[in-house]
Amino acid sequence: MKPQSVDTNSKIEEELIKKFRAMSSSERFFKAVHLSDFVMRQSRKAIAEANPNLNELEQKLLFISVHYGEELAERVRRSWTVKNEQK
Repeated sequence: MKPQSVDTNSKIEEELIKKFRAMSSSERFFKAVHLSDFVMRQSRKAIAEANPNLNELEQKLLFISVHYGEELAERVRRSWTVKNEQK
C-alpha cells in the first residue's frame, strides 16, 4: 500500500488504517467530529493568544477569514452589523 503520510512510520500507519477499518461507521463519524471540534478549538485558542488586542467578535471574524476566506468573513461582518443596528 502506498504511504499516506511522509512523517509516519509505515508499520504504524498500517496499524492505524487497520484500526480505522475495524471501526463501525458511527465510530468513524464520531471520531471525525471529535477531531474536527478539537482542531477548531485549538485554532480559536491560537487566534486569541496571537491577537489579544482583538475583541471576541473580531477574533471570530478572523477565524472565519482564516478557515473559510475573507469574502465569507466580510459577508458575516456585514450581516452582524445590520443585525446589531436593528436592535
